[in-house]
Amino acid sequence: MVNFKYSSLFTLCFCCLLAISAPSVLAHTDEADYSPKQYPRIEDTSVDRNEIVNIPDPALKAAINAELGQSSGADITKGQLRSFTGILYLDHKGITNITGLEECVNLVGLDLSYNDIQDLSPLASLSKLTNLYLENNQIQDLSPLASLNKLQELHLSHNTIRNVSPLHQLVHLQMLHLADNEIVDISSLNTLSNLTELTLDHNQIYNISGLSNLTNLITLTLDRNQIEDISALATLINLNALDLSYNHIKIINALASLTRLSVLYLDYNQINDLSALSSLINLTKLGLSNNSIQDISPLMTLTKLTELNLMQQRITLSGLNVFSGENAHLLNPIHDLDSAFITPVTISNNGYYEETEHTINWLNVWQAQYESFTFEQAVSLGAASTLFSGQVMIPLQFNGNAAPILIIDDPLQLELNQLFDPMDYVTAYDEEDGDITEWIQLKENTIDLTQIGMYRLTFEVTDSYGSTTSKTVTVQVGPRIAPETGLSSILLPLGALSIGTGICLKRRKK
Repeated sequence: MVNFKYSSLFTLCFCCLLAISAPSVLAHTDEADYSPKQYPRIEDTSVDRNEIVNIPDPALKAAINAELGQSSGADITKGQLRSFTGILYLDHKGITNITGLEECVNLVGLDLSYNDIQDLSPLASLSKLTNLYLENNQIQDLSPLASLNKLQELHLSHNTIRNVSPLHQLVHLQMLHLADNEIVDISSLNTLSNLTELTLDHNQIYNISGLSNLTNLITLTLDRNQIEDISALATLINLNALDLSYNHIKIINALASLTRLSVLYLDYNQINDLSALSSLINLTKLGLSNNSIQDISPLMTLTKLTELNLMQQRITLSGLNVFSGENAHLLNPIHDLDSAFITPVTISNNGYYEETEHTINWLNVWQAQYESFTFEQAVSLGAASTLFSGQVMIPLQFNGNAAPILIIDDPLQLELNQLFDPMDYVTAYDEEDGDITEWIQLKENTIDLTQIGMYRLTFEVTDSYGSTTSKTVTVQVGPRIAPETGLSSILLPLGALSIGTGICLKRRKK
């Protein structure tokens, strides 16, 4: 997360103004000082100014009395509370109940951070507040803050907030801190167009479309959420610092328009393509570790960098199609700033790198699920130095090897004493190897051609990828069929001859 707490120009200017005008409330000290303190107080002429205020929380009462210079258990009047102007510091006091603060109606700033506060109801009447610090408490309900429409700075980080919709009317807010809560929906923040600083890290946000209207934002932290789509950020052209680390982002095209960015953290995402970053020439700090980056050449234009992290890329390529027992080859996908190939450092299963072809190779690949290789190269860009390193995983997809086919009649008809070679009656075909008839083996032959009967033949063939097919056929040996013989076979041609002769004789008598 980018740490910008209490660093805004507005806060500094505000504090300086208070210092010049002699603020009414001094910075707190850990030890109570009961000496009289000088506050530029508002003259309270109301009839109830001397009325004792009920402050049930002893820690709150002691802290206020310390500011008033009274003993910790002294009674506190409405007039005393109304006299407070400027900022009242009540942080780190162990306060659980803030009943009584509703009378501090002239405060412009209140710090209640690092306590155990749940109920903010007493703050609803403090309409002059411009700065409110409530981080590190037990706050869930923000509805008492909905009417504090003069607020310019609101700190609510490290609470248990889920619903931020009560804040949508606080249109004068310039700084809003909501980090480390339980927020999912931020659509109601789209009305806060005056925001210049917004922290939303460490929440459960997945949809950031509501941020597209916040075009005055200079600082935005969204790290450690559930974000995938960042297209809404394309309109935030005034951003100077952006933290999107620890999300589920793959595509960063929306960042190309954010040319004022100086600080950009994208670590721990699923980013592969960096081309959108080439236009961000004002970047001084860039975090890209633990992504899926293969090519860093788009970063060549970022010559103002003083900080850069490209380490520990986690790349999983699409599957490599192979056959068991074959060699596998992969074109090197890793490129440096100059688009040159980066030589692998280690390659799994005795693989090797071919420099001239820029390929990673594995011999005799069998049924492994993955192959892998690692890479590491020193990178210097601008004033920044880092290592571009990581591991590439290559899932192996073994092609489905079709079993070979044996082709033979079944049953096979033979005759007694017939000349017979079983291999003359069978062929084999394989989808990958083609005609593999010559690879057929005869595994069983029970035929006796001297005896009529039923017999068996078994053939087997194995293709080049180890797939085997067997086939057993039935062979029927029957009596030999003799050629036609006897009187009928002689009479037919003789009859034809006599008819022909008669015709000839008849013609001669004419």
